[in-house]
Amino acid sequence: MCRETASSRALTLCIDATAMGNVARFINHACGPPAANLALVPVRSSSLVPHAAFFALRDVAAGEELAFDYAAGAQPGSVRPSACRCSCGAPGCTGFLPGCPL
Repeated sequence: MCRETASSRALTLCIDATAMGNVARFINHACGPPAANLALVPVRSSSLVPHAAFFALRDVAAGEELAFDYAAGAQPGSVRPSACRCSCGAPGCTGFLPGCPL
């Protein structure tokens, strides 16, 4: 889930790698720090559809699992929980992976 604001308009983009994707589809979910160590930043070049760029939120140790919050940037209560259990261990863990926007 990626939310951008331009002028007074908000754009929410749901990235789903179920049918196609690249190596980033193997980055796991975490509900927040300290388990989440990456931030997703949309980067636009010559297309309306942005590229997903990942940036480390802190130093990442060799062999450490990479994870980011799949619903980062979404408004609270705007994403329905999925049936998949979350076991990230973050202090604010919701217990479930985020699903589709409401």
